[in-house]
Amino acid sequence: MKKRLVTGVFCGVLIIAWAVRYLTLNHGHVFSYPENPITYYKLNEEAPYGQNIPYYGNETQTIDGYTLRITDWELVASADFANRYGTFEKQMGLINRPYYLIADAVFANYGTSADGVDLNSLILRGVDWWAYCSYGQTILVNSATASPDLYNTGILKLPTGESMSVKIVFGLETNLLTTNRWQNFTEETIWITQTVFPEEHRILVQ
Repeated sequence: MKKRLVTGVFCGVLIIAWAVRYLTLNHGHVFSYPENPITYYKLNEEAPYGQNIPYYGNETQTIDGYTLRITDWELVASADFANRYGTFEKQMGLINRPYYLIADAVFANYGTSADGVDLNSLILRGVDWWAYCSYGQTILVNSATASPDLYNTGILKLPTGESMSVKIVFGLETNLLTTNRWQNFTEETIWITQTVFPEEHRILVQ
């Protein structure tokens, strides 16, 4: 009886280990947090922040009046990114990113908020994976137009009534997708998550 019990436990552990390995290889990272109401936006639609909190936000942050509009995007191989913008990736040792997704964004401030938008709070997400904003690469891409605040903190502050175009860079790590899904990347459904609580805003990229 004891031998059967040990064998059963061992088999159970193997099954669990196999399941974890299968999910890791075939479904990437699962992005989850408590379900909130979701509002979806499309490319070129202006998504307001309102009273909602971004991923890195807090209850005291007030960015009501700011809006975000994603106008375009491109997928760039790491080598092409380095050739185009420099070798920041190699200097930081980020060698596990085959691609960068660069989103063209327009932020506007129609309110009087003293705070700005933290670009690091934007999340690129698929159905079962996610990627954070690559702050260093984002600053590198926007180095010609970045203000001191943006360059030093990653926070974009705009005077009332003004807008600014910014490129947001997301590093895509190899283990996000299986080889087959990388080869069929254009079939992936992708959003940029603008806010997460109490209402989630997702902007459809593809």
